[in-house]
Amino acid sequence: MCVALDHAGLVVAVFRALGSPARLALLRRLSVAPARVGVLSEELGIAQLATSTHLGILRDANLVVARRDGRFAVYSLTDGAAVAGGRPAALERIAGYVKAVGRIQVHNCALVDGLPSPGIQRRMRERPGVPV
Repeated sequence: MCVALDHAGLVVAVFRALGSPARLALLRRLSVAPARVGVLSEELGIAQLATSTHLGILRDANLVVARRDGRFAVYSLTDGAAVAGGRPAALERIAGYVKAVGRIQVHNCALVDGLPSPGIQRRMRERPGVPV
């Protein structure tokens, strides 16, 4: 599986969305049941404005959706983020992204601390002048 460039934006959005403990807590909470911003804010101890901002980032990553209930928005996990085995399926998608990113081959991608890995060094010695 390879991440196509047209999917790169979504992959970045998903990784960004998962880069915050507050957003992970929101995903965990929404895996139990849909909720309004005020309820989420109160239960998680996060200011309403910050909760709304975090939910917007999760929405941009297609991890949550909002539906109108009168004056309020009720947030829930998207179908693609549905819970499977007690863990959001969105995290399963992330595992796929990580595997795909690991397969992307970039010249000297195995650099560690500025030095090529032993395998790359061996290939460089065996085939000088050929991109590794």
